[in-house]
Amino acid sequence: MAAPRPTGVPRSTLLILIAAALTLLTLQYRGVEPLGAFQRGVRDVIEPLRTVSDRVASPARSAWNGLLNYDDLRAENERLAAELARMRGRRLSAEADEELLERLLGEVDIGFADLDTVVVRILGTPPGNFATHTIEVDKGTDDGLAEGMPVVTGAGLVGRLESVDRARSTVRLITHPEFRVGVR
Repeated sequence: MAAPRPTGVPRSTLLILIAAALTLLTLQYRGVEPLGAFQRGVRDVIEPLRTVSDRVASPARSAWNGLLNYDDLRAENERLAAELARMRGRRLSAEADEELLERLLGEVDIGFADLDTVVVRILGTPPGNFATHTIEVDKGTDDGLAEGMPVVTGAGLVGRLESVDRARSTVRLITHPEFRVGVR
């Protein structure tokens, strides 16, 4: 008994389709202009259908990507949140630096006296219980300071250097009950 012949597309039709596909690929590769015009025309006709199908499939595609890529999205979100926090920190730091620079520039150009100035930073109060009305600053004899020098700001006299070490100094403030000032 002979095997039954399969029903469906005959081999000759399949061979013709393969030959046509190879011919079209060759023509496209060589850049034959009539084929390019035909392709553009087909794309123009199909474009509305493609747009509608993309809009219909977009929510399903987004949901599918969300399910499959959830861990990646979470990691990316955490990375972006950390980067945003770093950038905000840099911005705040830059704003603080700018404010400090403006204050320091205001202190350098004190207009009421023709004296050389040294800009200092207040470190706090000296240790102990009896050092009220005094503060410590971060400059000393290495920076040209000496005992008895006045301490001024743009607003006026603040105090006088009471003791000066190599890298620190103690300032007696004008609020001290025993602070005396001469006037000329």
